[in-house]
Amino acid sequence: MVELMSMSDEHVESLRRAVKQLEFPTFADKATSLVGKPVEMTMKALPGKYQRRISAFVHRAIDRCFDWVLLTVDTSKQTTTSSDMAHKFVATGMGAVTGFVGGAAFLAELPLTTGVLLRTIADIARSEGEDLSTLDARLACVGVFALDTTSVRGDHSGLSAYRMVRQSLSNLVADASTQLAQGMAQAAAAQTMTAVSAQASAEVAATVTPNIASAESAPVLVRLINEIAARFGVTVSERVAAGIIPVIGAVGGAAVNFAFTDHFQRIAHGHFIVRRLERIYGRGLVADEYEKIRTELRSQRK
Repeated sequence: MVELMSMSDEHVESLRRAVKQLEFPTFADKATSLVGKPVEMTMKALPGKYQRRISAFVHRAIDRCFDWVLLTVDTSKQTTTSSDMAHKFVATGMGAVTGFVGGAAFLAELPLTTGVLLRTIADIARSEGEDLSTLDARLACVGVFALDTTSVRGDHSGLSAYRMVRQSLSNLVADASTQLAQGMAQAAAAQTMTAVSAQASAEVAATVTPNIASAESAPVLVRLINEIAARFGVTVSERVAAGIIPVIGAVGGAAVNFAFTDHFQRIAHGHFIVRRLERIYGRGLVADEYEKIRTELRSQRK
């Protein structure tokens, strides 16, 4: 990492785009304009039982995301551009189907949509230079689900909502990364000692998985998953509320999923732009420039 006194004009513009993506848009605003209904009112009308079901589905979806990103993510693939529209197309198609069926179908489809989201997030991460062979980068992909600033309640006009949420997750992510790395190293050592035949390669997954979720690492992972699921659940509630609006139909379901996917793609682009610039300039300089841009943009919107 090179410490520089100032950022290039090109990088300042990239950071300006990231600030706009991270600090200002909300999914509720997008869904409301697309569906034409007051999503917030629908959310308040959801019964407690339905909210608990949403929470259970969210946790299941995030659990699957951790399984995929830790064990099956393609770490060799490299790309300089992300396939945002292709992933939007897939998610939109699923939204059309569930919108046509209606009701609880939106919950049943949530794990599939979340899987599409994680794949587009990983795609965006690669395009911004992330090395997905590292645990830090892979955990950063799952962490995007928690970076929606609509989960920051109250008046925080004097502070960066994105930086607040990211900071609250940083220690959990660091601890999880460290302990997962230790678990994977232990698994690799055990596999090396027992690899006496070609048959051993087929047992790698069975050996690695229990070590990743060992007694030492599990509490940290559980806390991290709970934190991400709780924050992701706020936006999911908005998305489900938009989806169960009466007579939303296939077109409305497609519109909601398009907005939902676009929302997290914007967050991912912003987040991984910030991380890319931090690798170049260091966190301190990027944080200072980020705050200058955020304050400027906020004053322009008043």
